[in-house]
Amino acid sequence: MQGLSRLRNWALIFLILLGIGVRLSYPALIWGSLLALTLLVISFLWSFFALRRLELEAELSRNPITAGEETEFVLTLENRKPLPVFWLKVFCYFSGGIEFRESGYLENVPGNRQFFQDSVRLNWYQRVRRSYALAPAHRGRYRMDRSAFSYDGFLGLFSREQGADSALELIVYPRLYPVLGGDFLARRPRGEKMTRGWIFTDRSNIVGVRDYQSGDDFKKINWKVTARHNELKSDIYNPTLQKQVEIVLDVRTTDYRWEGFAPRRLEGLISAAGSLARHFLRRDYAVGIISNGVRRGGGDLRVEPGQSEGQLEEILKNLASLQPIFRRGVEELAPRLKGEAEIIILSSRPGLMADSADHFPARPYLLIQDELGEEPGEIPAGFRPYRCSFSGGDDDGCFSIEALTAHK
Repeated sequence: MQGLSRLRNWALIFLILLGIGVRLSYPALIWGSLLALTLLVISFLWSFFALRRLELEAELSRNPITAGEETEFVLTLENRKPLPVFWLKVFCYFSGGIEFRESGYLENVPGNRQFFQDSVRLNWYQRVRRSYALAPAHRGRYRMDRSAFSYDGFLGLFSREQGADSALELIVYPRLYPVLGGDFLARRPRGEKMTRGWIFTDRSNIVGVRDYQSGDDFKKINWKVTARHNELKSDIYNPTLQKQVEIVLDVRTTDYRWEGFAPRRLEGLISAAGSLARHFLRRDYAVGIISNGVRRGGGDLRVEPGQSEGQLEEILKNLASLQPIFRRGVEELAPRLKGEAEIIILSSRPGLMADSADHFPARPYLLIQDELGEEPGEIPAGFRPYRCSFSGGDDDGCFSIEALTAHK
Protein backbone atom coordinates (compact mmCIF):
# COMPACT_ATOMS: atom_id res chain seq x y z
CA MET A 1 0.00 0.00 0.00
CA GLN A 2 2.84 2.38 0.79
CA GLY A 3 4.43 1.67 -2.61
CA LEU A 4 1.15 2.29 -4.40
CA SER A 5 0.67 5.57 -2.56
CA ARG A 6 4.18 6.65 -3.46
CA LEU A 7 3.57 5.72 -7.13
CA ARG A 8 0.41 7.82 -7.15
CA ASN A 9 2.18 10.85 -5.67
CA TRP A 10 5.11 10.71 -8.09
CA ALA A 11 2.83 10.03 -11.06
CA LEU A 12 0.75 13.08 -10.14
CA ILE A 13 3.88 15.26 -10.11
CA PHE A 14 5.04 14.12 -13.56
CA LEU A 15 1.54 14.35 -14.99
CA ILE A 16 1.42 17.99 -13.89
CA LEU A 17 4.83 18.57 -15.53
CA LEU A 18 3.57 16.84 -18.66
CA GLY A 19 0.51 19.11 -18.75
CA ILE A 20 2.72 22.17 -18.32
CA GLY A 21 4.97 20.96 -21.16
CA VAL A 22 1.98 20.45 -23.47
CA ARG A 23 0.54 23.82 -22.49
CA LEU A 24 3.83 25.63 -23.19
CA SER A 25 4.68 23.42 -26.20
CA TYR A 26 8.01 22.58 -24.61
CA PRO A 27 9.17 19.21 -26.10
CA ALA A 28 11.99 18.62 -23.58
CA LEU A 29 9.58 18.82 -20.66
CA ILE A 30 7.04 16.61 -22.46
CA TRP A 31 9.48 13.85 -23.34
CA GLY A 32 11.21 14.09 -19.96
CA SER A 33 7.89 13.71 -18.15
CA LEU A 34 6.88 10.74 -20.33
CA LEU A 35 10.25 9.06 -19.76
CA ALA A 36 9.98 9.60 -15.99
CA LEU A 37 6.44 8.20 -15.94
CA THR A 38 7.59 5.14 -17.91
CA LEU A 39 10.53 4.50 -15.60
CA LEU A 40 8.29 5.03 -12.59
CA VAL A 41 5.80 2.40 -13.73
CA ILE A 42 8.55 -0.07 -14.69
CA SER A 43 10.27 0.42 -11.33
CA PHE A 44 7.02 -0.13 -9.47
CA LEU A 45 6.13 -3.29 -11.39
CA TRP A 46 9.68 -4.65 -11.09
CA SER A 47 9.68 -4.05 -7.36
CA PHE A 48 6.23 -5.62 -7.04
CA PHE A 49 7.30 -8.88 -8.72
CA ALA A 50 10.96 -8.93 -7.62
CA LEU A 51 10.43 -10.89 -4.39
CA ARG A 52 7.99 -13.35 -5.88
CA ARG A 53 9.17 -16.97 -6.12
CA LEU A 54 12.39 -16.33 -4.24
CA GLU A 55 13.64 -19.07 -1.92
CA LEU A 56 16.17 -18.80 0.89
CA GLU A 57 17.76 -21.74 2.68
CA ALA A 58 20.22 -21.33 5.57
CA GLU A 59 22.36 -24.13 6.99
CA LEU A 60 25.56 -24.81 8.92
CA SER A 61 28.26 -27.06 7.54
CA ARG A 62 29.13 -28.31 11.05
CA ASN A 63 26.96 -28.27 14.12
CA PRO A 64 27.81 -28.61 16.96
CA ILE A 65 31.42 -27.43 17.16
CA THR A 66 33.95 -26.77 19.91
CA ALA A 67 34.97 -23.24 20.86
CA GLY A 68 37.78 -22.11 18.56
CA GLU A 69 36.69 -24.31 15.66
CA GLU A 70 35.12 -23.03 12.46
CA THR A 71 31.86 -23.77 10.71
CA GLU A 72 30.36 -22.44 7.49
CA PHE A 73 27.17 -20.40 7.55
CA VAL A 74 25.71 -21.18 4.12
CA LEU A 75 22.96 -19.19 2.40
CA THR A 76 21.37 -20.64 -0.71
CA LEU A 77 19.16 -18.29 -2.75
CA GLU A 78 17.15 -19.33 -5.77
CA ASN A 79 15.22 -17.12 -8.21
CA ARG A 80 12.47 -19.23 -9.77
CA LYS A 81 11.06 -16.72 -12.27
CA PRO A 82 12.16 -15.11 -15.57
CA LEU A 83 12.62 -11.69 -13.93
CA PRO A 84 16.18 -10.93 -12.68
CA VAL A 85 16.61 -9.34 -9.28
CA PHE A 86 19.31 -6.72 -8.72
CA TRP A 87 20.21 -4.91 -5.51
CA LEU A 88 18.71 -7.69 -3.41
CA LYS A 89 19.65 -7.58 0.28
CA VAL A 90 19.50 -10.59 2.57
CA PHE A 91 19.57 -10.01 6.31
CA CYS A 92 18.95 -11.80 9.59
CA TYR A 93 19.71 -11.49 13.30
CA PHE A 94 22.26 -13.45 15.30
CA SER A 95 22.63 -13.85 19.04
CA GLY A 96 25.29 -11.64 20.57
CA GLY A 97 28.79 -13.07 20.66
CA ILE A 98 28.89 -14.75 17.24
CA GLU A 99 32.03 -14.00 15.23
CA PHE A 100 32.59 -14.07 11.46
CA ARG A 101 36.03 -14.73 10.07
CA GLU A 102 35.62 -11.76 7.71
CA SER A 103 34.41 -8.47 9.15
CA GLY A 104 31.85 -6.19 7.57
CA TYR A 105 28.79 -8.40 7.69
CA LEU A 106 27.73 -7.84 11.30
CA GLU A 107 26.48 -4.80 13.16
CA ASN A 108 25.62 -4.71 16.84
CA VAL A 109 22.03 -3.80 17.67
CA PRO A 110 20.24 -3.34 21.01
CA GLY A 111 19.18 -6.42 22.91
CA ASN A 112 22.51 -8.29 22.76
CA ARG A 113 21.92 -9.12 19.11
CA GLN A 114 23.84 -8.70 15.88
CA PHE A 115 22.46 -7.70 12.49
CA PHE A 116 23.78 -9.56 9.44
CA GLN A 117 23.37 -8.20 5.91
CA ASP A 118 24.75 -8.99 2.46
CA SER A 119 23.87 -7.94 -1.10
CA VAL A 120 23.15 -10.47 -3.84
CA ARG A 121 22.36 -10.27 -7.56
CA LEU A 122 20.20 -13.00 -9.09
CA ASN A 123 19.59 -13.54 -12.78
CA TRP A 124 16.48 -15.32 -14.04
CA TYR A 125 16.24 -18.91 -12.82
CA GLN A 126 19.57 -18.62 -11.04
CA ARG A 127 20.69 -20.36 -7.86
CA VAL A 128 23.40 -18.69 -5.75
CA ARG A 129 25.25 -20.21 -2.79
CA ARG A 130 27.15 -17.97 -0.37
CA SER A 131 29.37 -19.25 2.46
CA TYR A 132 30.57 -17.29 5.49
CA ALA A 133 33.14 -18.62 7.96
CA LEU A 134 32.00 -18.55 11.59
CA ALA A 135 34.62 -18.86 14.31
CA PRO A 136 33.01 -18.49 17.77
CA ALA A 137 35.68 -18.12 20.43
CA HIS A 138 33.34 -18.91 23.33
CA ARG A 139 30.95 -21.72 24.16
CA GLY A 140 27.23 -21.08 23.99
CA ARG A 141 24.06 -21.56 22.01
CA TYR A 142 23.69 -19.02 19.20
CA ARG A 143 20.50 -18.46 17.23
CA MET A 144 19.91 -17.09 13.74
CA ASP A 145 16.36 -15.94 13.11
CA ARG A 146 14.16 -13.23 11.57
CA SER A 147 15.74 -13.67 8.15
CA ALA A 148 14.26 -11.67 5.26
CA PHE A 149 14.75 -10.26 1.74
CA SER A 150 14.85 -6.55 1.05
CA TYR A 151 14.66 -4.89 -2.37
CA ASP A 152 14.93 -1.14 -3.06
CA GLY A 153 14.53 -1.16 -6.85
CA PHE A 154 16.72 0.62 -9.38
CA LEU A 155 15.15 4.00 -8.59
CA GLY A 156 15.20 3.43 -4.81
CA LEU A 157 11.57 4.55 -4.54
CA PHE A 158 9.66 1.31 -4.04
CA SER A 159 11.41 -0.73 -1.39
CA ARG A 160 9.84 -4.04 -0.42
CA GLU A 161 10.59 -6.59 2.27
CA GLN A 162 9.59 -10.21 2.63
CA GLY A 163 10.30 -12.58 5.52
CA ALA A 164 11.88 -15.99 5.00
CA ASP A 165 11.09 -19.03 7.09
CA SER A 166 14.64 -19.86 8.11
CA ALA A 167 16.07 -20.26 11.63
CA LEU A 168 19.17 -21.99 12.95
CA GLU A 169 20.80 -22.76 16.26
CA LEU A 170 24.56 -23.20 16.59
CA ILE A 171 25.81 -25.10 19.65
CA VAL A 172 29.39 -24.36 20.64
CA TYR A 173 30.87 -26.80 23.15
CA PRO A 174 33.44 -25.72 25.74
CA ARG A 175 37.08 -26.43 24.97
CA LEU A 176 38.27 -29.87 26.04
CA TYR A 177 41.78 -30.73 27.18
CA PRO A 178 43.74 -33.92 27.91
CA VAL A 179 43.66 -34.75 31.62
CA LEU A 180 46.92 -35.35 33.46
CA GLY A 181 46.67 -37.04 36.84
CA GLY A 182 43.15 -38.27 36.19
CA ASP A 183 43.80 -41.68 37.79
CA PHE A 184 43.18 -40.40 41.31
CA LEU A 185 39.91 -42.40 41.50
CA ALA A 186 41.96 -45.60 41.49
CA ARG A 187 43.09 -44.90 45.05
CA ARG A 188 40.26 -46.73 46.80
CA PRO A 189 40.08 -48.42 50.16
CA ARG A 190 39.56 -51.82 48.51
CA GLY A 191 42.58 -51.69 46.25
CA GLU A 192 44.54 -49.62 43.80
CA LYS A 193 42.42 -50.44 40.76
CA MET A 194 39.25 -52.16 39.70
CA THR A 195 39.26 -55.91 39.05
CA ARG A 196 36.66 -58.20 37.54
CA GLY A 197 34.13 -59.37 40.09
CA TRP A 198 33.84 -56.15 42.08
CA ILE A 199 30.10 -55.88 42.46
CA PHE A 200 28.24 -52.72 43.44
CA THR A 201 24.55 -52.06 43.99
CA ASP A 202 22.79 -49.78 41.57
CA ARG A 203 20.29 -47.84 43.66
CA SER A 204 18.56 -46.55 40.56
CA ASN A 205 17.56 -50.12 39.62
CA ILE A 206 15.28 -51.59 42.31
CA VAL A 207 14.23 -55.17 41.58
CA GLY A 208 12.12 -55.88 44.65
CA VAL A 209 11.78 -55.67 48.43
CA ARG A 210 12.43 -58.01 51.34
CA ASP A 211 12.04 -58.01 55.10
CA TYR A 212 14.31 -55.65 56.95
CA GLN A 213 17.41 -57.32 58.37
CA SER A 214 19.64 -56.10 61.14
CA GLY A 215 22.51 -54.15 59.64
CA ASP A 216 20.62 -52.91 56.57
CA ASP A 217 21.48 -49.39 55.55
CA PHE A 218 18.83 -46.94 56.73
CA LYS A 219 18.66 -45.51 53.20
CA LYS A 220 17.59 -48.92 51.83
CA ILE A 221 14.29 -48.91 53.72
CA ASN A 222 11.28 -48.59 51.40
CA TRP A 223 8.91 -46.47 53.47
CA LYS A 224 5.89 -46.80 51.16
CA VAL A 225 5.95 -50.60 51.29
CA THR A 226 6.72 -50.46 55.02
CA ALA A 227 3.60 -48.38 55.66
CA ARG A 228 1.48 -50.73 53.54
CA HIS A 229 2.61 -53.90 55.38
CA ASN A 230 3.10 -52.28 58.77
CA GLU A 231 6.59 -53.76 59.05
CA LEU A 232 10.03 -52.64 57.88
CA LYS A 233 10.92 -53.57 54.29
CA SER A 234 14.24 -53.02 52.51
CA ASP A 235 14.81 -52.51 48.80
CA ILE A 236 16.68 -55.08 46.74
CA TYR A 237 19.00 -53.52 44.18
CA ASN A 238 20.26 -54.98 40.95
CA PRO A 239 23.98 -55.77 41.25
CA THR A 240 26.27 -54.14 38.71
CA LEU A 241 29.93 -54.00 37.76
CA GLN A 242 29.51 -50.53 36.31
CA LYS A 243 31.67 -47.80 37.83
CA GLN A 244 29.91 -44.47 38.18
CA VAL A 245 31.21 -40.92 38.49
CA GLU A 246 29.10 -37.90 39.37
CA ILE A 247 30.64 -34.51 38.52
CA VAL A 248 29.23 -31.67 40.63
CA LEU A 249 29.94 -28.27 39.10
CA ASP A 250 29.84 -25.26 41.42
CA VAL A 251 29.42 -22.11 39.28
CA ARG A 252 30.13 -19.71 42.16
CA THR A 253 33.28 -17.80 41.23
CA THR A 254 33.15 -14.97 43.76
CA ASP A 255 32.66 -14.93 47.51
CA TYR A 256 29.58 -12.70 47.43
CA ARG A 257 26.64 -12.42 45.04
CA TRP A 258 27.00 -8.68 44.66
CA GLU A 259 30.50 -9.19 43.21
CA GLY A 260 28.98 -10.80 40.11
CA PHE A 261 31.06 -13.55 38.53
CA ALA A 262 34.55 -14.07 37.14
CA PRO A 263 34.21 -15.11 33.44
CA ARG A 264 37.65 -16.67 33.21
CA ARG A 265 37.12 -18.83 36.28
CA LEU A 266 33.69 -19.93 35.13
CA GLU A 267 34.89 -20.94 31.67
CA GLY A 268 37.78 -22.81 33.27
CA LEU A 269 35.40 -24.77 35.50
CA ILE A 270 33.13 -25.63 32.59
CA SER A 271 36.06 -26.77 30.42
CA ALA A 272 37.32 -28.83 33.36
CA ALA A 273 33.93 -30.51 33.78
CA GLY A 274 33.76 -31.41 30.08
CA SER A 275 37.35 -32.64 30.04
CA LEU A 276 36.78 -34.85 33.08
CA ALA A 277 33.59 -36.28 31.57
CA ARG A 278 35.41 -37.25 28.39
CA HIS A 279 38.36 -38.65 30.39
CA PHE A 280 36.25 -40.98 32.53
CA LEU A 281 33.94 -42.06 29.71
CA ARG A 282 37.01 -43.23 27.81
CA ARG A 283 37.88 -45.32 30.86
CA ASP A 284 34.51 -47.09 30.89
CA TYR A 285 32.96 -45.12 33.73
CA ALA A 286 29.29 -44.20 33.67
CA VAL A 287 29.49 -40.41 33.99
CA GLY A 288 26.80 -37.98 35.12
CA ILE A 289 26.90 -34.27 35.85
CA ILE A 290 24.90 -31.84 37.95
CA SER A 291 25.34 -28.15 38.67
CA ASN A 292 23.87 -25.40 40.80
CA GLY A 293 23.95 -23.18 37.71
CA VAL A 294 21.02 -22.47 35.41
CA ARG A 295 20.87 -23.35 31.73
CA ARG A 296 19.89 -20.77 29.14
CA GLY A 297 16.14 -20.71 28.91
CA GLY A 298 15.77 -21.88 32.51
CA GLY A 299 16.06 -25.26 34.13
CA ASP A 300 18.71 -27.02 36.16
CA LEU A 301 21.67 -28.81 34.63
CA ARG A 302 21.37 -32.52 35.34
CA VAL A 303 22.53 -35.46 33.22
CA GLU A 304 22.06 -38.89 34.80
CA PRO A 305 25.12 -41.18 34.83
CA GLY A 306 25.40 -43.14 31.63
CA GLN A 307 27.87 -44.79 29.31
CA SER A 308 26.02 -44.60 26.02
CA GLU A 309 27.50 -43.35 22.77
CA GLY A 310 25.77 -39.97 23.07
CA GLN A 311 26.50 -39.38 26.76
CA LEU A 312 29.43 -37.00 26.21
CA GLU A 313 27.45 -35.06 23.60
CA GLU A 314 24.55 -34.67 26.04
CA ILE A 315 26.87 -33.43 28.78
CA LEU A 316 28.63 -30.94 26.51
CA LYS A 317 25.31 -29.69 25.12
CA ASN A 318 24.16 -28.86 28.65
CA LEU A 319 27.48 -27.24 29.53
CA ALA A 320 27.27 -25.07 26.41
CA SER A 321 24.10 -23.40 27.70
CA LEU A 322 25.16 -23.01 31.34
CA GLN A 323 24.90 -19.49 32.76
CA PRO A 324 26.67 -17.90 35.77
CA ILE A 325 23.42 -17.87 37.77
CA PHE A 326 23.11 -20.11 40.80
CA ARG A 327 20.13 -20.82 43.00
CA ARG A 328 21.59 -22.97 45.75
CA GLY A 329 24.73 -24.36 47.28
CA VAL A 330 26.12 -27.66 46.04
CA GLU A 331 25.14 -29.43 49.26
CA GLU A 332 21.49 -29.12 48.21
CA LEU A 333 22.28 -31.21 45.12
CA ALA A 334 23.39 -34.21 47.18
CA PRO A 335 19.96 -35.96 47.36
CA ARG A 336 19.85 -36.11 43.55
CA LEU A 337 23.15 -38.00 43.23
CA LYS A 338 23.61 -41.73 42.82
CA GLY A 339 24.52 -43.28 46.15
CA GLU A 340 27.15 -45.67 44.77
CA ALA A 341 28.91 -43.18 42.51
CA GLU A 342 32.24 -41.50 43.10
CA ILE A 343 31.54 -37.81 43.62
CA ILE A 344 33.85 -35.15 42.17
CA ILE A 345 33.12 -31.53 43.04
CA LEU A 346 34.63 -28.79 40.88
CA SER A 347 34.88 -25.43 42.60
CA SER A 348 36.92 -22.24 42.60
CA ARG A 349 35.67 -21.12 46.00
CA PRO A 350 36.13 -23.98 48.50
CA GLY A 351 35.61 -21.56 51.38
CA LEU A 352 31.91 -21.41 50.49
CA MET A 353 31.50 -25.14 51.08
CA ALA A 354 31.89 -25.34 54.86
CA ASP A 355 30.00 -28.34 56.31
CA SER A 356 28.96 -29.37 52.79
CA ALA A 357 30.73 -32.75 52.87
CA ASP A 358 28.31 -34.11 55.49
CA HIS A 359 25.45 -33.92 52.99
CA PHE A 360 26.99 -36.31 50.46
CA PRO A 361 26.57 -40.10 50.71
CA ALA A 362 30.33 -40.71 50.42
CA ARG A 363 33.44 -38.66 51.04
CA PRO A 364 33.64 -36.56 47.87
CA TYR A 365 36.68 -35.47 45.90
CA LEU A 366 37.12 -31.71 45.77
CA LEU A 367 38.94 -30.34 42.73
CA ILE A 368 39.90 -26.74 43.39
CA GLN A 369 40.53 -24.53 40.38
CA ASP A 370 43.95 -22.92 40.53
CA GLU A 371 43.68 -19.36 39.17
CA LEU A 372 47.15 -18.02 38.33
CA GLY A 373 48.77 -19.92 41.17
CA GLU A 374 46.67 -18.42 43.93
CA GLU A 375 46.37 -20.27 47.20
CA PRO A 376 43.17 -22.30 47.66
CA GLY A 377 42.65 -20.91 51.14
CA GLU A 378 41.10 -22.91 53.96
CA ILE A 379 39.66 -26.19 52.73
CA PRO A 380 36.60 -27.48 54.60
CA ALA A 381 36.84 -30.83 56.35
CA GLY A 382 35.39 -34.03 54.93
CA PHE A 383 36.72 -33.69 51.37
CA ARG A 384 39.59 -35.29 49.49
CA PRO A 385 41.16 -32.12 48.07
CA TYR A 386 43.03 -31.80 44.76
CA ARG A 387 44.33 -28.82 42.85
CA CYS A 388 43.50 -28.53 39.14
CA SER A 389 44.84 -26.08 36.58
CA PHE A 390 45.30 -25.54 32.86
CA SER A 391 48.66 -25.19 31.18
CA GLY A 392 49.79 -24.50 27.62
CA GLY A 393 47.76 -22.86 24.86
CA ASP A 394 44.34 -23.57 23.46
CA ASP A 395 45.67 -26.02 20.88
CA ASP A 396 48.29 -27.86 22.93
CA GLY A 397 47.11 -27.24 26.49
CA CYS A 398 46.24 -29.81 29.15
CA PHE A 399 44.26 -30.05 32.37
CA SER A 400 46.37 -31.15 35.34
CA ILE A 401 45.26 -32.59 38.68
CA GLU A 402 47.49 -33.01 41.73
CA ALA A 403 46.74 -33.93 45.30
CA LEU A 404 46.99 -31.36 48.07
CA THR A 405 49.01 -33.58 50.36
CA ALA A 406 49.02 -31.07 53.17
CA HIS A 407 45.27 -31.49 53.53
CA LYS A 408 44.99 -35.26 53.16
